[in-house]
Amino acid sequence: VSGTVTSSEDGFTMPGVSVVVIGTTIGTATDFDGNYTLTTELGQELQFTFMGYTPQVHAVAGTTLDIVMQPDARALDEVVVVGYGVQSKKNVISSVTKVKAENLQEVAVAGIDAALQGNAVGLSVSQNSGAPGGGMSVRVRGATTIAGSNQPLYIIDGVPVISGNTSSDTYGGQGGNALTNISTNDIESVEVLKDASATAIYGSRGSNGVILITTKSGKTGKPRVSLGTYYGVQNSINRYDPMYQGEYYKFADLAFANADIGLGSSFWSNNNGYVDDPNLTIDDEELASFYESRDGDRYIDFIYRDNAPIWETNVSVSGGNETTQYYFGGSVFQQDGVILGQDYDRKTIRLNLDHKVNDWAKLTAGVSISDENVNRITGDNNIYSPMTTAILEAPGYDLKNEDGSYNNTDFRFSNPLQNAEIVDGESNSMRTLANAALNMELLEGLYFDTRWGLDLLNYRERRYFPSDTYQGRSANGDGFVNSNSYQRWISTNTLNYAIDFDNLNITALAGMEYQQFTTYETSAQRQGYASPKLRWPSEGAEVIDATAETTQNRLLSYLSRLTFSYDDRFLFELGFRADASSKFGEDSRWGYFPSVSAGWKLHNEELFEVDWISEIKPRAGWGQTGNSSGIGNFASRGLAGSANYGNDAGTAVTNLGNESLTWETTSQFNAGIDMAFVNDRFRFSYDYFNKQTTDLLLDRPLPKSSGWESIESNVGEMLNTGHEFSVGIDVFSGEFSWVMDFNIATLHNEVTKLYEDANGESTPIDYGFAGRVQEGASLGAFFVFKTNGLDENGDVIYVNSEGENVYNGGTLQTEDKIIAGKPLPDFTGNFRNTLSFLGLDLSVNFQFSQGFELYNNTMAFAGASGSFAFNKMRSELDYWTSENTDTDTPRPLYGAGQSWNNQDSDRFIEDGSYIRLKSVILGYNFPKDMIEGMNLRIYVGGDNLMTWTDYSGLDPEVNAFGATNVSMGTDFFTQGLNRTWKVGLNVSF
Repeated sequence: VSGTVTSSEDGFTMPGVSVVVIGTTIGTATDFDGNYTLTTELGQELQFTFMGYTPQVHAVAGTTLDIVMQPDARALDEVVVVGYGVQSKKNVISSVTKVKAENLQEVAVAGIDAALQGNAVGLSVSQNSGAPGGGMSVRVRGATTIAGSNQPLYIIDGVPVISGNTSSDTYGGQGGNALTNISTNDIESVEVLKDASATAIYGSRGSNGVILITTKSGKTGKPRVSLGTYYGVQNSINRYDPMYQGEYYKFADLAFANADIGLGSSFWSNNNGYVDDPNLTIDDEELASFYESRDGDRYIDFIYRDNAPIWETNVSVSGGNETTQYYFGGSVFQQDGVILGQDYDRKTIRLNLDHKVNDWAKLTAGVSISDENVNRITGDNNIYSPMTTAILEAPGYDLKNEDGSYNNTDFRFSNPLQNAEIVDGESNSMRTLANAALNMELLEGLYFDTRWGLDLLNYRERRYFPSDTYQGRSANGDGFVNSNSYQRWISTNTLNYAIDFDNLNITALAGMEYQQFTTYETSAQRQGYASPKLRWPSEGAEVIDATAETTQNRLLSYLSRLTFSYDDRFLFELGFRADASSKFGEDSRWGYFPSVSAGWKLHNEELFEVDWISEIKPRAGWGQTGNSSGIGNFASRGLAGSANYGNDAGTAVTNLGNESLTWETTSQFNAGIDMAFVNDRFRFSYDYFNKQTTDLLLDRPLPKSSGWESIESNVGEMLNTGHEFSVGIDVFSGEFSWVMDFNIATLHNEVTKLYEDANGESTPIDYGFAGRVQEGASLGAFFVFKTNGLDENGDVIYVNSEGENVYNGGTLQTEDKIIAGKPLPDFTGNFRNTLSFLGLDLSVNFQFSQGFELYNNTMAFAGASGSFAFNKMRSELDYWTSENTDTDTPRPLYGAGQSWNNQDSDRFIEDGSYIRLKSVILGYNFPKDMIEGMNLRIYVGGDNLMTWTDYSGLDPEVNAFGATNVSMGTDFFTQGLNRTWKVGLNVSF
């Protein structure tokens, strides 16, 4: 009997499958092409087995027997990547979430961080804006630091990679993202390490969680070719709705009239020519029809593009023999923004090799190269951005003159269309990620592993404001260029030893690691250009700035881990890492980070050994991790450097060092339980965590007599606690399958201690429009005045610290402000349903975030209490008048009264809670016998299809200040997310 064995996953043939005649010693294995041949009798049963696949038994009914192997979901999940190694999932006693690679490719996004959204309980991912290639805010179990980065540590194939915003220019929520130049199509698996017993092995870099990414490798067998492509169109989920001409000018005239300084029609006559008689009143019939008109274009309609394309194509080839396996992949990703002037382009290639040198040595190597180009427009939190000016500029002007040139004389700030179309904001990054490793078995059970890694990111950006724009007019053109080179080298050497003593299994890990991170930066700015077509700094006449510098930090580490498993019931693990950083002084540079965890496989106890119980595993752990991202490379040292005076060179003390400066330390306790029933058809996990961060790295104020404002110090503490639940149910399995996955995580964040002055009073930190760090409050909580409706004149009533109403013309003090909201959600979660039947598959994914607020600073300008000189949202047409008193929208006002109504207050704080239909994918897999030798799947889908929220802005996920800590949850004309429809196909052969 002979036949071919293939995999149901991809249709590829499977070499090395064991084929045995049951009850005999007759057997064989499939060859390189998945074929087998053996001699037996009719009616005999053959058993087919392969690691990671469900064993199959078939009776011999003829001379040909082809087999399709089905993956064993339980077996595939058994291996989990952890720090510096792998573990059986059944033996994992820390909090680790494994993310399926196919889930990362469901949504049309550029970066791995965006693709992770909703895929791991306790991992909060928020997109700062809808701009192509924009930044993300990623948090694992809340925020642990104030001044430093709260982004997790990303490790790709053992190499810690550069993440975050590499741009030096100000684009607000559109800021760059160093993770977008990594293609999700090359990823094999992702593990999110959350608790300290999992992350302490990474020591000083593990306090924000660790995301381990493993890329694809080749498999033994003939070459396998895979092709995937999709094309989609994007449209804005929401667009702002500003007032029309007449509506706005009525509002502005009322602002003058309510301030008792006249109608103001002469003002509008001089600027717009709509009114000939300055003595008209607000009620005159000549104005009435104009006030009610809807004539005139609104600028917002000109800066958007409809059906902005997004597409990606990837191809890979993999294969190999018993000695050498290879994987080669390449992809192209392109995205146009839904606002003019935005686009993103990325090209990547990756090569991974595995080579068996001999029976005791193996070499692995990988390299990826990416080329990324982004065109950005001036972003949110900027009065010159196309979005901001399209809303705030007084309506009624032409965007272009009759000759087709831009109108750059009538606007108060700038021409929205001109800002989008001709202001340069381009960047390019070339990135190389490389790793190589040699693994040797020195003795039985003793392995030595040496690894080397490189992350090289070369980033260049250029900004130019032509002389015929508002920004560049006074300078006769303003050009800026910046070039950064980031280099991270890492060398890791470890010894692994495993030994069994009857029922006791012991594994030990010890190692040393060295890292070096170097930054080179050059920048130049010139003004005065002979022509708007000349746009590089070398072509400008006047040098405004020119800098060049390099800096470096180093990290030396020793690490160890010891695990015990007794009788396949009791699990115990000890870990320890010591880190020394060049950032700190000689006597305080070492940080020590221990961890301990334990688990109990109750399902292996006699009492629980029943067929319907697959797993019951309570577990607990404690550990410490560190952080030093909040300080510069030389914060601990007193430095003197260049301090030129005019054209005369000079030196001065430039940094007041603190030799006692040391690591922030996060201590975390975690307790949880993993359960599974009925052959893993029902799965449940629960975790409770308590994270206490001490020795926060912050600026401590100094007496003015010192000549310095502050000094870097270890002051402050912060607490994060929460619960995490995840549930998985195989509702149906077989020809029709239905899998439900649900997760939810709660979070309580609190700043528990800050620097105390000589009087014992803590010193809060304010940032952004309303963000504050204050003892007893959540990080970045909103610090504003409390309001109590409107008075009889339509002005805002405030409430002071004594609980008394304060009216227009009264006095307000900082002490009257209160904490009135927070940007960190109470709980986040995800609900995914995956169904399949007769080749059809459907995936529906909901994402939700509840219990947080947003500070809508957009309405401080485009709301009724903003300056009359700015256009307003049509939602503000319900403003107070003597005939319309049943409203909470204040009256239009000019001058000091307007400023009174526009105080930072709880009027601008809104509930940001939302539920979002994040993605829907409907696909069809063609029968394998229809297209011989090929697997073909076509699909249609959509992203961000529906959002249920009470937030009045464009989207509740935006953040005008990017990934900063203290000013999270602020909206200031921030571009919202996009709705995407797409169609695609996957082919493999």
